[in-house]
Amino acid sequence: MTLGYLLYTVLALHTGAALWHHFVQRNGILRRTSLPSNP
Repeated sequence: MTLGYLLYTVLALHTGAALWHHFVQRNGILRRTSLPSNP
């Protein structure tokens, strides 16, 4: 049970991180926040 729960948590974290990065890159939110002085 513990091993299965751990694997499920890791998989969920990796999936969420991948979707988050893909979502941010598509909308360009991260670039605007990281480069406020970009002309």
